[in-house]
Amino acid sequence: MEISVIVPMYNSESTIKACVESILQQQGVAEILLCDDGSTDNTAQLCQHLATLYPCIQYLSCPHQGPSAARNIGLQHAKGKLISFIDSDDTIDKHMYEEMSKQFHKDVDLVMCSYELSFRNIKQPMLFPFSQEQQEYTHEKVMQEIVPAMVSEYSITNTRQKIIIGSVCRCLFRKELIQKKQLTFDTAVRFTEDLQFLVDYILQCRTVVFMNQPFYHYQKTRRTTTQSYMPHYFTDMVHSHELLLEKITLHQPALAKQLKKSFAYRRLMNYYEEIVNQSKVDAKASFWKRRAYLKQVFKDYHIQEELSLFHLEELFSIPRKYRKGFYQGHVTLMFAEQCIRNRIKWILYATERKKR
Repeated sequence: MEISVIVPMYNSESTIKACVESILQQQGVAEILLCDDGSTDNTAQLCQHLATLYPCIQYLSCPHQGPSAARNIGLQHAKGKLISFIDSDDTIDKHMYEEMSKQFHKDVDLVMCSYELSFRNIKQPMLFPFSQEQQEYTHEKVMQEIVPAMVSEYSITNTRQKIIIGSVCRCLFRKELIQKKQLTFDTAVRFTEDLQFLVDYILQCRTVVFMNQPFYHYQKTRRTTTQSYMPHYFTDMVHSHELLLEKITLHQPALAKQLKKSFAYRRLMNYYEEIVNQSKVDAKASFWKRRAYLKQVFKDYHIQEELSLFHLEELFSIPRKYRKGFYQGHVTLMFAEQCIRNRIKWILYATERKKR
């Protein structure tokens, strides 16, 4: 089957060549759509040069709006029967498309592979939580097992039990189904935009095949791990999770009810992440304003109600990355974090007393 590969990029001059070279060695690639999200470095010139060397490469550009807009432009121009999305700083195994395209029979609408995580010369395969090399799921089984695993970032026991990260970058999609359901990436969503698209798509799938082979090579860099202060982080994350819950409620009301606790846990983790975010050195507000903001968020977003869903031992297994991340920020905000955590402890203690 002919495959259209969509590569969204922004200031990717140092990585795009390796990315494109890994795609060029694939079988079945009809076109490579390099979608430039308003880069300010030499990305445009480099991609235009690549387009002159290889007829299958097409360079597309748009004003800087984020990866969703760039991917949407790619979807508008894609001509292949299958669609793949690759991030510009990643690479793929030379057999990825050959092996994944073999899995498409009459009822299969999506094929997803596992991935390899590379960071500081260390490579670690990130496999799906099943032992088989590949596994086929019907629509009903996808709703029961896969969608809950995608939207539940962490289990409440702090184990990545059956977690399947919802990224579009290691999938093959049917263009026909995308067009039929008029699916696009939501440019108003600033976080989890690929998960939103993937859930929209997977809710329409008849059969999904998971391949436990790490064909996709995800390059984790310092830039992806040390982010700067994000002014609207918490509200944007809450909005994206509410959208996810709305989608699931529309198609699977019973499943949405089951996931209530998982989404509550996400909200609590986002609140803790917002404490970390407010501790970043480039947050311009004073310490007292940031502390007041965190307390107001606690009140306005009903964090106390979310806490009441959990027992003490469930909540206080907070993942290490959230605890550690806070101390990398502004030291003075440690006091604000401690004040709020103490308040959470007292609320949990009172909740536990009422349950007895």
